[in-house]
Formats: sequence, structure tokens, C-alpha cells
Amino acid sequence: MTKPQPRYPNSAGRLLAILEEIQSGKPAAQQLVPMIFGEQAPNEDKDLSIQGVKAITELHIIYATFLQDLADSNMGDDERTVIEKGLSSLENLMYPIALNEGLREVSEAEKALLEVCATRLPKENTIDEVDLDKINESIRSLKDAIKELDNQPTLKNILLELTRLSEDSINRFNIYGANGLKKAFKSMLSEVSEIYLQDIEDISEIKDNPAWDKAVKHLKLFDSIAAKAMKYRPLLEKASQYFLGG
Repeated sequence: MTKPQPRYPNSAGRLLAILEEIQSGKPAAQQLVPMIFGEQAPNEDKDLSIQGVKAITELHIIYATFLQDLADSNMGDDERTVIEKGLSSLENLMYPIALNEGLREVSEAEKALLEVCATRLPKENTIDEVDLDKINESIRSLKDAIKELDNQPTLKNILLELTRLSEDSINRFNIYGANGLKKAFKSMLSEVSEIYLQDIEDISEIKDNPAWDKAVKHLKLFDSIAAKAMKYRPLLEKASQYFLGG
């Protein structure tokens, strides 16, 4: 099973794309892990259980985001009430008793109501292939730099975390949407800020390393692309000269 591709770029569209793929009777973990994480479900029961819990948690976040977006929408109160009532049955799907419990398929009525919501909620911007290629190329550059950092554990850990967060947000863009990019960027910024808790000698040594320049460029690139998708002013546009020294 591959990751579902939403037809509508918003929380309702992403939820609909996932729920449309659910097969009746197939265990929750076996279905949701590939759809959420884009990887095959583990064979070992322990690993499957861990990944299954994570996948269910992510599904809950998507569902909760949709409910909040629905509540904040400009729909009339009567229309919103009808939709909320019609979709209330989704709750028993969202909270399976056990990860090996079979899930039920979403009804045609539920799909239709979700699609109505998907057409009514604001559409988010998507990432075009050019920007996606830029991020992936930057990630490859970070990975190349990591290979040369065995004697720089702090900087190596920063680059490893930047790589992990970047790949995770890109791999699950269809799940989190553009907002996931901004969230991932803030997490990256948090990781980088930790170096300022180090001794001043350590900071100087880290910032003199060419790999630090790659990290800064990656942050600025990711910030600019997330800003384009989310329509906000890049966070590092002014602050970088103070915070990152660039």
C-alpha cells in the first residue's frame, strides 16, 4: 500500500484520502503504517505495535485538525451542524480497541460529506517539483557533510537531525500539508539553537566548519519554501544575521 495522494489540499482532503484507502477487516496497524509513514509495516510484533501506535496518533492529529478547521470555517451554523452529525460516526473508526483489530470501511455517505468539506475549506498551496528537488538536493548535501564529521559530534548531530526532520516532513507532506513544513522548520531551528548553549570555543569551532554553512543554507532554503507554501515572511530573512551569522 502506498501513501494516499489527496485530491484537495486541506485537512478534509488529507483525511478523505486516507480513509478512502481503508480496507474492511484489515488490522489497523497493517493499514495505517504504510499510509502515514510511507513504509512497509514491520514484521516483528513489537515493532509493529510501536509503529501502529504512532500511526494512530498521527491519524488522530489529522482528524483533530480537520475538526478544528471545520469549526473555524465560514459555513453556516446549520450546515456545519448537519456535517458534524453526519461525520460523528467516524469516531468509532478513529479509536480502534486494538491495533490488530480490523477497521471498517468508510461509508459512501461519510466520503461524500468529507468531500463537501474538502471543497468548502480553504485550499492550501502545494510544493512544486522544482522546490521539492531543491530540498532533496540540500538534504543530499547534508548527508555528504555528515560523513566528514566524526570528530565533530555536536555539529554531526545537528545535521543528522536537520536531515531527519526534513525527510520526515517531505515524506509526509500529503499527511501534514504546508503547515507541516513550517512546524518541521521550527523544530530544526530549535535543534540549531542548542549550539548557543555550548561553550564559546565550541561555537567558534562549529561555525568555522564548512558543514555549518551547509546547515545554514539548508535552513534558509527550507524556510523560504515553507514561507511560500504558507504565505508568511521567511522567519530568517532578518534574524539570520544575528542568529546564524549569515
